[in-house]
Amino acid sequence: MDFLPTLGAFALEQHLSTGGMGEVWRARHLGSSAPVAVKLLTSKGARDPRVRARLHAEARAVAALQHPGVVVILDYGQVSPEVERRTLGHLAAGSPYLVMEYVGGGTLQDLSAPLSWFELRATLLALLDALAHSHARGVIHRDIKPSNVLINRDPAAGGPVKLADFGIAHQFDEAGDPFGGLAGTPHYMAPEQVRGEWRDHGPWTDLYGLGCVAWELACGAAPFADIPRGQVRSAHLKLGVPPLAPVVPVPDRFDAWIAQMVDPQPRRRFQRAADAAWALRDLGTVAAPRPNDFTLAPAGDESTSIITLSWSGALTAPRHLRTHPPVPDTWRALVPAPDSKVLAAAGLGLLGLRTPPFVGREAERDALWAALNEVVTTGSPRAALVRGAAGVGKSRLVDWIAERADELGAATVLRASHVPEEAPLEALRDALVRYLGGARLERDEALARLTAALPALGLADPFDVEEVAEVLFPEQTPRQARFETDALPTPYALLARLLGRMARSRPVILRVDDVHWGPGTLTLARRLLGDPDMGQVLLLMTARPDRVEPGTMVARMLERLTAMPGARVLDLPPLPRSSLGAMVDGLLPLARPLREELLDMVDGAPLYAIQLVGEWAQRGLLRPKGAVFTIPRSASYAVPRDLRALTRGRLEQLLEGASPVGRLHLERAAVLGLRVDEHEWAQACDDPEGIALATSGIIAFSPTAARERARLVEALLDQRLAVDGEDGWRFAHSLVREALWDMARDAGRWAEHNLACARLLARTHGQPGRRGVHLVRAGALEEALPLLFEGAEDLRLRVGAPRALEMLETAEQTMLDLDLEPADRRWGVLYVRRAALLSATGDDEEAWDEAERVRQSGAAHGWGREVAVALAIQGDLLARKGAFDAADKLLRRALRAARKAEAPLAEARVLHLLASQRHRRFGVHPDTRALAERSLAIRQAQGDSENVAHGLAFLAMMSVDEGDLVRARALAGRALPLFRQLRKRAGLALCDHVEAECARREGDEQAARDGYARALKHLEQSGSTQAEVMRLNLAVTELRRGDEPAARRLAEEALRRLTTLEWLTMLGLAHVFLAACAATRRDRAALTRALDALEKLPVVPDPDGLWAAGAAAEQARRAGWRSLAVRLDDLAEGLRPGAP
Repeated sequence: MDFLPTLGAFALEQHLSTGGMGEVWRARHLGSSAPVAVKLLTSKGARDPRVRARLHAEARAVAALQHPGVVVILDYGQVSPEVERRTLGHLAAGSPYLVMEYVGGGTLQDLSAPLSWFELRATLLALLDALAHSHARGVIHRDIKPSNVLINRDPAAGGPVKLADFGIAHQFDEAGDPFGGLAGTPHYMAPEQVRGEWRDHGPWTDLYGLGCVAWELACGAAPFADIPRGQVRSAHLKLGVPPLAPVVPVPDRFDAWIAQMVDPQPRRRFQRAADAAWALRDLGTVAAPRPNDFTLAPAGDESTSIITLSWSGALTAPRHLRTHPPVPDTWRALVPAPDSKVLAAAGLGLLGLRTPPFVGREAERDALWAALNEVVTTGSPRAALVRGAAGVGKSRLVDWIAERADELGAATVLRASHVPEEAPLEALRDALVRYLGGARLERDEALARLTAALPALGLADPFDVEEVAEVLFPEQTPRQARFETDALPTPYALLARLLGRMARSRPVILRVDDVHWGPGTLTLARRLLGDPDMGQVLLLMTARPDRVEPGTMVARMLERLTAMPGARVLDLPPLPRSSLGAMVDGLLPLARPLREELLDMVDGAPLYAIQLVGEWAQRGLLRPKGAVFTIPRSASYAVPRDLRALTRGRLEQLLEGASPVGRLHLERAAVLGLRVDEHEWAQACDDPEGIALATSGIIAFSPTAARERARLVEALLDQRLAVDGEDGWRFAHSLVREALWDMARDAGRWAEHNLACARLLARTHGQPGRRGVHLVRAGALEEALPLLFEGAEDLRLRVGAPRALEMLETAEQTMLDLDLEPADRRWGVLYVRRAALLSATGDDEEAWDEAERVRQSGAAHGWGREVAVALAIQGDLLARKGAFDAADKLLRRALRAARKAEAPLAEARVLHLLASQRHRRFGVHPDTRALAERSLAIRQAQGDSENVAHGLAFLAMMSVDEGDLVRARALAGRALPLFRQLRKRAGLALCDHVEAECARREGDEQAARDGYARALKHLEQSGSTQAEVMRLNLAVTELRRGDEPAARRLAEEALRRLTTLEWLTMLGLAHVFLAACAATRRDRAALTRALDALEKLPVVPDPDGLWAAGAAAEQARRAGWRSLAVRLDDLAEGLRPGAP
């Protein structure tokens, strides 16, 4: 090629090599004269638009990596038609090219002599260091091989080697087919790559490739070098990597280390680069002397190239007892990272994609790292909430901590981000789906992956798989498969259990953004912190105080959570000027006047600074001036007033070349949500009315509009205004979405967009609450209100009370905006539903107040049914506190009100509550059975199958107490298939409980113990608070069997959990059983403590409690403790069932 063209800001100078995919050139940056390398992908397959998009996405991901062991990508582009013409077709238009840092020392493939063990170990540790950094940021290389490891001869530019070509040039096979081939190079491909199982790719995939490279460096040739190339891939599957035959001395256990790196089963390999590095360091050295001449680099301590995997400070466990690296007591590296301003002047092309250095916030980092260490040392969950204004760096702080823990192998990290209108559990569900590799799978495929993955977490039961599938894939689950609402709703209990199982092998960090929009995460956090046995789980959460309205459900939940033991709050102030300046210097060196002007503008907001520099680069305002950049005085530029205005300006700049349709479609994406479902977005833009779908059976699709949407998404990703992921793309920050909202409002398109989204949801997957919110925004308030109520009920059924309460707050504001009359029945519906939900979440005082509002005004307004339900709620609340007489009066009033209002389901509910409370107080009585049977008959007539099953189980338990075990088993037998059909674990527990009680009365203590244990397992897995009742049943069974230590352990665990739940009546029984345990082992001090605690608690009549108090009194008399025996006799009288 006689003519040497210029590609963007880079002039080609010297051809270096040609390969199957294209050519590599040395070039120089026109502005700074810095040398660079340019890889031109000239094969025909590289010009396929799909490949270009994939290469672009990979370039974006790698550009965000900042590690001295990773070759820096400076720019990305495509050959222009002008360059094709000037080079006489040698460089075809549309061919992609990459501009990279120039590393002139060749590659590991070029080595002419074997490495010594000292060099080999240093090389492997340096590569593992680079991989740890990239893996923690979600980037998998996929093509580790000697020719992709560049030798660095400049100690100032990093370690001895640098990784290049992160799968970028290997997305298609040798024939040029971009999608028919397999990523990787045969001699170094992991079995999952050979099989094309891309969902199973992970850090372990790269470690397999590195294991093959290590094998080659030790043995002098690649694995399977002696068999035909076409058979190499199958050899990885059928033969496995051959035993090590090193040509240089290596430690004795190096062969075992290699074997674990290249194990055919991904789960048996090292799971992290940190794991492999930790084990490699433990191998020791060899007897051969340390060489004086080095093949790779000048002599020096290998630790100077280890930036990421440096474990400093005291460790939390002895090294020889760990299978993976321990958590160090500090996040700080032993060796500080080198200056990141590599070729800064040459790198404006991808400036918006680069990760700025993290500077300052050392006290905050110390606090969050201390929380992680607490998780490890205590074995119990912790939570940290980082609060602060938009742009101060909340997300960046928790991201940094999570990435640091990930790269050190200290934790498994799950990432979630909440949005205002997300579907139930969406953010948490998506995080777990990504972890399990189930993103964008149909339900059958997802179940297959779950069935394969869950046994490793100790969840092999088919019921477990079904429950996990129901939570993770709710939109594909039959409507009747719902979970019961409890104070700790089942989905969150299941998620907590999953996290706890994951944390058995390595601590788990759940990093959640914008938790003020995620009451489900707050529920999960309370569940985790309330149970120390949930394991090594750390929640890192962010919230904006300005988004939390005082007095709302979320405000109360945040207040309650942050007051719990194990929770900490960090209020993040603006970043100090010195730290902010250092961050800007690391991002791009600016002339001093411009730098100071920037720092004045942004007032301590790092995000504002990053966006502003990106805006300058996007508009072409920055000009090189020596080693720094400046803005010429002649340039005209208005400074945005704040971060939101800046974000809008960047969007306006991005949309300058877009069509009017493109602008409209981007606004509609923002209206749909922070996370964008591509299919939903296309429908909302191209066929929101569903006309084409109704007439032709297919969805209208505009290829022109689709191309415009794809172009806009690429532009958003390039400017870091959007983030890509396995499950689609999302706006990078809520400010981006809000700026698009502002643009839609200003153009008069806001209502139109929301109406289109509401129409779309009406004909697709429902989500009544989300549809109602869109109608509210469009101003269609009357149409929205019933959907908001329906949405609240849908949320209650799917994920429990907190999300439903949030939806009711939206409904209340809508009713206020409609200016409804005080007598409007919908006010009564709102108050009574909110009272029921608050009661379910344990907010007893607020539940009482909401119910009282209905009582006070309901009679005058004719809200008969609502008054009945309100009285029932208040009666149940009183019974919880042990005020049974007052509860009975209210429930009888509720019964009269329900009958007067002709509300049969309300009547059935009240009858059941009356029967339940009377049975608890007085035991067996004909009136109690009559109440329960009447409730059951009404529910059967109304077709209320779930409550029919509960009614049958309740009557079965009454039959046990009456001594009619045949009838009890028959009733439980009728309830069991209903519970199974409904997949209600709590119901299955009731049936097991009945069988256990029957066995105990027949004298079969072992069968009783087994039945209680089964019931406890069901209740624990469903997250029901009734688990503590069953735990106490087990405790008394063990006490009757004479196993006092087992009984005490169970009672103490129940006491701890009941204290958290503030369940006073059950707390009393726990202390009764602990008193019996203390008396049995003759521990007078413990017995006295238990009796003193009972003085402050309500005592509920209970046969087991009566037996335990009597047994304790007898033991006290035998020990000569007369005063204690008298107290126990008095206690027994209070536990004896009385007369109604």
